[in-house]
Amino acid sequence: MKKMIAVFLLFAVLFIAGCVEDPSDWKSRGDELLSTDHYEEAVLAYGRALDLDPADPVVWNNRGYALYQLNRYDEAVQSSDSALLIDPVYADAWNTRGGALAASGFFEEAIVSYDRALESDFESAIVWNNRGVALARLGRYEEAVESYDRALALDPEYALAGSNRAKAIARLSRMETS
Repeated sequence: MKKMIAVFLLFAVLFIAGCVEDPSDWKSRGDELLSTDHYEEAVLAYGRALDLDPADPVVWNNRGYALYQLNRYDEAVQSSDSALLIDPVYADAWNTRGGALAASGFFEEAIVSYDRALESDFESAIVWNNRGVALARLGRYEEAVESYDRALALDPEYALAGSNRAKAIARLSRMETS
């Protein structure tokens, strides 16, 4: 009992002295770095937050997104998978995972991840667009156009989805005239 009290008092003193780090401070720092395209530093900040609290799926996902931006796709998938172990219906983590898989050329697996994201967030124009990109990379242009149409129905001003749709229709037209 005396040992537990001593440990409690030690943590209380450290906390009061400001020596105990708060994982949310590191997450905020990572978010700031991510938003300013300082991806390496963001990965480090998120890593420190995860050292302190490894059960935060948002931090795992944000770390995965920063790794994706650094073209470290395998690590991005691993980070997304860690987020999904904690929260299996976390749409953003499924989307990040899909992006890393697609960037690695694993388009079928990316589509599976995008579909899982849409199970949780059917209203995500970004995920519908990303799904369309993966389908188009597989030459499945009709399905890609359907995904882009869904994205544009959700966000008619989504220029990237509109551009991707036009490219898929052009490729589909070329295939039909061949």
